Amino acid sequence: MRNKSLDAVKAIAACLVVCIHVSFPGQAGQLVKVLARCAVPFFFMVSGYFCYYQNCNASKRILSKILHIMKLFAVSVVFYFIWECFMKAWNGERVWTWIKGLVSTEHLKEFFVYNSTSPIRAHLWFLPALIYCYLLALL
Repeated sequence: MRNKSLDAVKAIAACLVVCIHVSFPGQAGQLVKVLARCAVPFFFMVSGYFCYYQNCNASKRILSKILHIMKLFAVSVVFYFIWECFMKAWNGERVWTWIKGLVSTEHLKEFFVYNSTSPIRAHLWFLPALIYCYLLALL
């Protein structure tokens, strides 16, 4: 059964995530950004709720969620990789130099150790972070 209250709060949290990424002017804008930061931890809690809210095998559910998020992450990375290559070529930048930098030891270490997705798109950090949380829950 669908939890409509949770859906409503998720919609509000999604709007708050947008507020994090939009620059509002002045002190009020900074206040909005600070207050909106509750949305990301909320989404982590909702993910945990959906792993355990039914009487079923949590391990199986977690594994399926990890695979689902890995697919989403892979599609997102491919999309933004193509987008960045196109934009760099459009702006006359060296695409190959950027690609070599992506697969450098330093960037790979930053991704696996610090979950840094900044070279492609910084906002993708959420997906591998969620995978890490599911892996910890699985252990």
